[in-house]
Amino acid sequence: MYIAPRFLVPLVPILYLLGLEGARWLSQRLLWPQREARQRWAYLVLAFGLAAWLGWDSRGALRRLGQDPFLLDRERNALAEELFAWLEGGIAPDTDILWGPSDSLPNWRYEGCFDFREFPSDVHTWEELGAYAQARGARYAIVDGQTVARREELLSPFFDIQGDGVAVRAIPPNWALTYAQPGLPCRWCVFQLLDQQPIAQPLSLTLGGQIRFLGYDVAHTAVQPGGHLQFTLYWQLC
Repeated sequence: MYIAPRFLVPLVPILYLLGLEGARWLSQRLLWPQREARQRWAYLVLAFGLAAWLGWDSRGALRRLGQDPFLLDRERNALAEELFAWLEGGIAPDTDILWGPSDSLPNWRYEGCFDFREFPSDVHTWEELGAYAQARGARYAIVDGQTVARREELLSPFFDIQGDGVAVRAIPPNWALTYAQPGLPCRWCVFQLLDQQPIAQPLSLTLGGQIRFLGYDVAHTAVQPGGHLQFTLYWQLC
């Protein structure tokens, strides 16, 4: 998780003082309580070790102290801007999207465009998740590594965490992968939640013995010149 310097720096003195007090208590109570000189040496060693650990652990944030924090946020969110540009271009406003719990997207900036709902913590089966999404009218889902880690029981049969990305082990039932940012494995994978109904135009075509084209649905049969034709293709691994 990204931690900006402005979040970390105010806590460093507090953590340091708490650590020193803990080291002093440890040296008095556990390390040679009757030998004052050895207590002082133990206290100094522990204090030095704590200071070294804090400096090493916060080195990334401290290196960024002289940089513009707003520029850092923009750089971090550059990929997210591409994702939201795609969402705004291809999804109707006020669409419900399953997302999180995660903080890898600045979704608060787009709450006026979409309604984000967390994957529920009390849902443990895919059937229950389908009922939950249908009851709330959720049409899309965004999956990232934090969501998979925090909803492991539900999502781990379909996704693997790989570094900062997610590998798709299998497409979840009644989901269709519509966008992967920046690719596969993806930082964020966007899925469309399909209605559990027969395919309007069923077909059965096998390509290369590895993938089968099951058919398609067309949103509108009449299209004006220069207009857009929206359709859904259904594929299945052989």
